[in-house]
Parts: sequence; C-alpha cells; structure tokens
Amino acid sequence: MSKVQFNLLPDVKMQLVAAQRKRNLIIGLAFLVGAVAFVIFLVMLITVDVVQKKQLSNADKSFANYSKQLASTPNVAQVLTVQNQLQTLIGLHQQKHVASRLFTYLPQVTPTDVRISQFSIDFGQNTMQISGTADSQQATNTFIDTLKFTTYKVDDKDQAKSAFSSVVETSFGVSTTGASYSLTIQFDPILFSNNLGGKTPALTVPKKTTTRSVMDNPANLFNSTDSTNTGGQ
Repeated sequence: MSKVQFNLLPDVKMQLVAAQRKRNLIIGLAFLVGAVAFVIFLVMLITVDVVQKKQLSNADKSFANYSKQLASTPNVAQVLTVQNQLQTLIGLHQQKHVASRLFTYLPQVTPTDVRISQFSIDFGQNTMQISGTADSQQATNTFIDTLKFTTYKVDDKDQAKSAFSSVVETSFGVSTTGASYSLTIQFDPILFSNNLGGKTPALTVPKKTTTRSVMDNPANLFNSTDSTNTGGQ
C-alpha cells in the first residue's frame, strides 16, 4: 500500500524558510570572504612590518661591512684613481690625432719640382706651416692650386669635401736658381681624426698635377735641412 504525503505548510511559511536559507548562505559567504581578507591582511602586515624591515636591516649591515672592508683596503684611493683613469683611455685614444697620415698626404699633394724645408702642424688650430723651395714660381703656384682643389672622402659613398679650406702664401722669393715660399694652410680636422671606425680619409688630387706619389718618388720631398714639428697637443 503506497504512502501519500501532503505538504501542509502554507506558502508564506515556505517563502520564510527559503529566505532563511538564502540569509544563512549569504552570511556564510560573507564570513568566508572576511576570513580570506583578514588572512591576506595579516600576510601583508607581516611582509611589510617584519620581512622588509629585516631585509633593510640586513642590507644596512652588509653595506656597513663592505664599507669597512673597502676602507681597510691598502691604497684604495690610488686604486680607484687608476681605474677612473683607465676608463678614460678609450675616449683619449679617440681624441688623439693620427699624425702619421702626413707621410701619406704630403707626397700626394706636393709636385715633383717643389721641396719642403720646414714644416709644422698645429692640431689645436688645424693649421699647417710649410716653407721650402721650388724650381720656379710657377711650381709654387701649382702647389698652392693643388692644395686648394684637393678633396677627400672617408667612405666611397660620401660626398667629396675640401681637404684644405684655406691656402695662403705668406711670403715668397724668386732668384735665378728657383723660388722660395712659405704657406699657411687650414686643413679639415677629419683628415687626422682617430674616430673614423678604422677608416682613413682618401685624398683626390687634381689630375693635371704631377706629384711625387704619381711619380712614385717621395724620397726628395724634404730638403736636407728639414724641420718638421707637430703642435697643438
């Protein structure tokens, strides 16, 4: 014989029971969320107030210990000074001038009938002083024009630039045996720069001029009374 159950609770009572269940669920969830938030708060409090303070204290102690060790190092001031100087070597190397390029440039721009007896260069002012003798005044004029119209490139893709922006004949003399001259020349500092990535400027000399480099005979470039000086350093 089957049993039959009847729900005798009125609708209001059922709604009340459902509401109580929801309330209990909400209270339980709120309690759980509050507990989790409290745990997070405790973890953050311990991290900030304990762990970080401990780390800062250890860092201060380590700094003090290392400072004492550094202070007790013999000649520490001299060591640090030497290290600082070593760090500047690269910059100083890039700033210095490659004066040895003179022995490549001069034979390229000096005609075969012109000789140099005195030469000086000032890298600070980017000027050269050249004096000497020539077979004729015409040879001196050719030398001056060669310098004026000589150009250079650091790379083949570069645009040619004037190597010597100013060439002034400060004095000259003419005799039955030839001519003498003195020149003041303003040159582009790139010609002697040491900061070109290992490249060397290449001069382009007017083709109408026969120079010692063309004749492959630079030996007689200087007279026996040569005087060469570099300055500006």
